[in-house]
Amino acid sequence: MCGIVGIASLTAVRDRAWLVEGRDAMRHRGPDDCGAWWSADGCVGLGHRRLAIIDLSAAGHQPMTDAGGDLQIVLNGEIYNFSELRRELSAKGYSFRSQSDTEVLLAAYREWGTECLARLNGMFAFAIYDARSRELGANFDLSRAIQQARLASEQLSLGSSLDLLLPPIFSRAGFFDYSAEIIAHRTEYQAVINPAAYARSIVDNILTPGFDVYDQPKISNALSYAYMGMGTPSKREVSEFYQSDQLGVYGEFYALFGYGCLPLLFLMAFTLKRIYVRLRDPNPCKLVAMRAVMLCVFVKIIDSFGIDWVILETLPLGAAIFLYAWIFAGRRRPVPDAGLWPQALAG
Repeated sequence: MCGIVGIASLTAVRDRAWLVEGRDAMRHRGPDDCGAWWSADGCVGLGHRRLAIIDLSAAGHQPMTDAGGDLQIVLNGEIYNFSELRRELSAKGYSFRSQSDTEVLLAAYREWGTECLARLNGMFAFAIYDARSRELGANFDLSRAIQQARLASEQLSLGSSLDLLLPPIFSRAGFFDYSAEIIAHRTEYQAVINPAAYARSIVDNILTPGFDVYDQPKISNALSYAYMGMGTPSKREVSEFYQSDQLGVYGEFYALFGYGCLPLLFLMAFTLKRIYVRLRDPNPCKLVAMRAVMLCVFVKIIDSFGIDWVILETLPLGAAIFLYAWIFAGRRRPVPDAGLWPQALAG
């Protein structure tokens, strides 16, 4: 998935650096290209990180403007029926210089305005700025949302406050993206999300880290192969920099178990909780370490880059606990009972 960011202000934005910083904080979501655009009055800014999927050429660069120069757009996701819309708009006299669905969406907005939303089939989020009416909108009106936020909290400035707020927001951008995609297209994703693929991934990425037996990338990295119809996933062809494909625990379990994932999710949460509260050990350091591992497992499952990824990141922690217990599991001298201390000291 690509990454989009934007700002709409009632007055010209003085510090524009944060737009690029926020955009590049999502570099993992769009390693192929990036762009930024500001309106002539400096009140509206749009940023985009691109993961090229449909049109791989430079013609798909975003933010994108239409032929008239009045509309600017940033789009994240995919318009599934853009080919049909392109043919319909071509019949109305529109011409296109790229093969991207983004340009088709621009033309659709110019032709039908916000009514174009009813014609779109896909998984997407976008923002369009119309210089003719000086309006920024799409699924919601961003400028109105910012205005309401400003009225609700006059203490929020564009300085140090955003330095604290933006990094955690952008670092989590895209969470659960693939859950919706996988649930909507389970059949297509079963080619890369299945028990056999997990077994191969565990062998290649955990048991034999120095060499590949099956050439199987981690399941999250293999998602792009199903999304783009690239055939059999290959670990050798996956860029290690590209790590943006979060399955989302809901999508991952649905792909594996269908509707049976619902009771399994409840059972998993219940089991993890019971294990956590029932952990016991006379060594307080070991007990803290074991509970930390359980919390780590829970967090990693919620993040869900895949079951294989969870195993890969938590297995060293578990191994470290057992190593700690083995090293310090010597014979300990028993501590005398408190009532016997005087006799023990006297002896």
